[in-house]
Amino acid sequence: MKRIVSSNLSAENDLLRLPREDDIGCVLGGGGLLYEDQSPDGHELLLDSLILQVQGYRPDIRHWLLAGHNTWQPDTRIVRYNQLWRSLSKRVSLPLGPRSEEFLIESNEGLKFFGILECTNLETRSLSTLLNSERACFLVATWGDYRIRDIEDVVRHGWSAPLHSPPMEILRLACIDSIVIYSQLGRFDDREQGWAIVGQPRWVDGIFGRP
Repeated sequence: MKRIVSSNLSAENDLLRLPREDDIGCVLGGGGLLYEDQSPDGHELLLDSLILQVQGYRPDIRHWLLAGHNTWQPDTRIVRYNQLWRSLSKRVSLPLGPRSEEFLIESNEGLKFFGILECTNLETRSLSTLLNSERACFLVATWGDYRIRDIEDVVRHGWSAPLHSPPMEILRLACIDSIVIYSQLGRFDDREQGWAIVGQPRWVDGIFGRP
C-alpha cells in the first residue's frame, strides 16, 4: 500500500484528473491510498482505510451517498415505477440510512433519477461494489457548517460521470467548504488502483496529518 498526499493531483495524470482553478473557482487537492494488487479485497481494504482516516479527523463527520443513473433509461412504466432506489437495489446493496426523494431528469434521450442517502452504516464490501459498478454514485463526507441545500441542488439537476474523476457538478461542492469527495484511482487494467479524497488542500492535509 502506498500513501499519496498532494495538492498537485489536478495536474494531468492517469489516476485522477481535476479541473483547473479557473474552471471550477477554487484550488483542489487530493490525498489517497494506492496498491498494485488488483484483488477485490485490496480495493475494499483501501476504501475502508480511507474512510477510517476521514472519520478520525473530526467527531462530527457524516457520510452521504450521491446516487444517480449514468445512462439514460427508457421512458417506460417500469422505469418510472422503479425510479432510483428500487432500481439500484435490484443490482447492488445500498447503505442503510434515510433517503431523499428521487429527482427526475427528462430529455429526448430518456429518463434519469438522482437522490441522496445519508449513510448510517458503511459496510465496505457492499459500498465498494456499489461505487465500482455504478459510475454515477459518489461518496462524500461533510462536517461542521456544510450546506446540505447546496448538495440537494446538485442532486436535483443531476450529472454525467467522466472516466477519471468525479463530475464537475460534484467537484464544485468542494469549493463550498467542509466537504471532501471520494474518488477511485485507476480503473480496469491500471497497474495502480486505489481511493482518494478530493477537497480544498487544507482539509486534505489535515485529514492526512500534514501541518
